[in-house]
Amino acid sequence: MTTALPDTDPFTADGGHDALAADGAIVRIRPVVRADRAELAELYQRTSDENLYRRFMTGGRAGIDPELDRLTRPADPSHVAVLARERDRVVGVASYERLPDPYAAEFAILVDDAAHGRGVGRLAEELPEVAELDLNPVLAGPDGVVAVDVKLRLAPVDAEPDPGVRALREPA
Repeated sequence: MTTALPDTDPFTADGGHDALAADGAIVRIRPVVRADRAELAELYQRTSDENLYRRFMTGGRAGIDPELDRLTRPADPSHVAVLARERDRVVGVASYERLPDPYAAEFAILVDDAAHGRGVGRLAEELPEVAELDLNPVLAGPDGVVAVDVKLRLAPVDAEPDPGVRALREPA
């Protein structure tokens, strides 16, 4: 009797992959889907007011529902959102919206307050569309590092990503 192998690899069936945080913890990076909305809402609810201000550059929590709508809409050539999960908890989300310049995008990231300083935000560099990610300058504080200016350069929409061409720079 022969047993057929599954059509999909159970470790990549969600379109994701495992990555190492700076502290050696395994973090699963995968695309956001509509079913993630509740867990993403929990991430935003447990985020401090200070970190929400850094994300939205405004006070309050009024922008969370539209942000959840944006994050959970289906991916297309102009929009991608990925989340980072450690064990059974979402610890970060990153997304971009492509701008009219085909090599530029508006980039956003939110990392769980408890995961600051562990390199979870840097895992966004692993998106295949990212040709260059420059987090410079940054502000270092007791709770981790905050990127003040993020420059993101994308590979063209119709181009196959070439990992040999990626130029990722560390903050100066």
